[in-house]
Amino acid sequence: MATERAHPALHELLRQLQGIYEAVSNFQPNHTRPPILDSSLMLAEAEDDSHPSHQDHIPGLKKLKESLKLDLDGLQKVI
Repeated sequence: MATERAHPALHELLRQLQGIYEAVSNFQPNHTRPPILDSSLMLAEAEDDSHPSHQDHIPGLKKLKESLKLDLDGLQKVI
């Protein structure tokens, strides 16, 4: 397996991406509900007694997390 000295820039990028991925995974918005009227959130809460993740209602966050995971997996294969 290649050592960290072989590709220091790639290893640094990997560490940065891992940090971003962890931050996105642990992100909790300040507000429990978005500041917009969205009846779909109320319907979802009425149908499901469990508390949905607040991350699910942030546009683009799920896609960002998926893209980060793909980048991390690909980079780990190269390194």
